[in-house]
Amino acid sequence: LTKKLVEGYLAQFHASKPRTIHANQSYIRQYGLFLKQMGYAPYIYPDTLIQCPKDFTPYIFSKSEIYRIFECADRIGPNKNKFVNTPYIYPAILRLLYGCGTRIGETVRLKIEDVNLSDGIITLHNSKNNVSRMLPLSDSLTTYLRKYDSRVDRSGNAYFFPALHGECYSPVTIRNTFRKLMAQAEIPLLPTGKYPRIHDLRHTFAVNSLEQSIEHGLDPYCSLPALSTYMGHKGVESTEYYLRLTKHYFINVLHYTQAQADIIIPTSAVRDEGTSYHYLEATDEVFADQNSINKMAKCLEKCGYPYIKGKTWTTDAIYRETESVIAERKKAGCICVEMECAAALAVTQFRKIPFAQFLYSADNLDSPKWEPRDLTEYGLSNAEKYMVLAFECAINL
Repeated sequence: LTKKLVEGYLAQFHASKPRTIHANQSYIRQYGLFLKQMGYAPYIYPDTLIQCPKDFTPYIFSKSEIYRIFECADRIGPNKNKFVNTPYIYPAILRLLYGCGTRIGETVRLKIEDVNLSDGIITLHNSKNNVSRMLPLSDSLTTYLRKYDSRVDRSGNAYFFPALHGECYSPVTIRNTFRKLMAQAEIPLLPTGKYPRIHDLRHTFAVNSLEQSIEHGLDPYCSLPALSTYMGHKGVESTEYYLRLTKHYFINVLHYTQAQADIIIPTSAVRDEGTSYHYLEATDEVFADQNSINKMAKCLEKCGYPYIKGKTWTTDAIYRETESVIAERKKAGCICVEMECAAALAVTQFRKIPFAQFLYSADNLDSPKWEPRDLTEYGLSNAEKYMVLAFECAINL
């Protein structure tokens, strides 16, 4: 394996997407390392691989979607080889992926001795990044897996999820079946024309875990190291990404019910952040352009979407949304809190660009206790609808 041969092989991918180039650079490097281990003296491609863009947004399943997937999985019968374990294995694997956020490869490789159902703990050996870890299971998942374990017929197979001929299940087989379940469960196709991936169950676990920590009054940043270890991430920065997908990063309603405030047009924004002060002189509020507001309102009415207008509170200090400050903002007339409006109004006014914004609401802060809501059931699953609506409004501006 010479340098010339390697460079010639990679040259055929010069016009490919970064991910394709990265993958083939990795393949040829790993092959070189393998040959070296076998006693040869190959050219080893350097480890400075092309970087892939990090713009991918995972799909976060709603609870209702998860229930539908599980219901469809529970109806699976024996496969074409009349393998009697099939009806038990798929429902159990999917519940483990969703309940523990494990990767599909490390899940199917679990051996019987790796699963301690007496104490509710599984042990994953030498997973990605060469990390081994022990994961506690929830009581409900432990109970389910005990029931699964009592039904499955291993016939001497050492794997917890046994396939035929003493082997473990192939991740490809699980992924293919998962795609079929997506259609049966009526999970909508993504804008790419494909269904969400089975790996999105892991993303959903991460987001749900962080949201639960918030609901229990914990600082999610303090929860990140524990979640990072649990998921087998190389570093906490890999886990921190999921914070941007939690409900905490969407606007929260201070007044009105969800039905009353599904769409809000900000007329002004309290400037409790930093960006706006780099573009406009210091004032308590920044006001939206009335002409742009009227055009947006007319467009929403034309498209048949009810809305309300009002003052919003823009803050980048989400952990300072205390009861006393919320009461103060409500008294000042704020009807919701978010993180960008004041900055967007300031920048567009500075640049003399017509601008109007509408918000769609999430959690309710207008009560003694925070009322989290499932964004998927209250609008997030219809993100494409709101995006098209935003484009329509922009055209009219």
